[in-house]
Amino acid sequence: MSQKISKKSQLLIYLYFINTAILLGIYLFDYESSIFIHFIQFLLLILLNRVLNNFQENSKYDSLMYISEVFFIIFIMFIIIFKNEYFSFYKLFLVPSFFTSIVLSMNIKKLY
Repeated sequence: MSQKISKKSQLLIYLYFINTAILLGIYLFDYESSIFIHFIQFLLLILLNRVLNNFQENSKYDSLMYISEVFFIIFIMFIIIFKNEYFSFYKLFLVPSFFTSIVLSMNIKKLY
């Protein structure tokens, strides 16, 4: 008995694959210092977290979402202000978004 996968579930799967491909591409093709690639990855993580949050029955993880979005705004401000000077430091702002997506992924009750 086959079940149809909803559009949100398909979007979630596509975002996972794209983000994984970007993460592998960064280190396989030696793009660790590319601001644009890290910006795209950060943006995809925020979108992934938003889609994952739609699958949650209650909104107890909204604070995690907001924290990761605040780090994204700080990341953008640092790029504008400092350019590439401290880029190795503010790549660490990606970490809360990774943890948010892990927490949200582990707490999905129903995917379709």
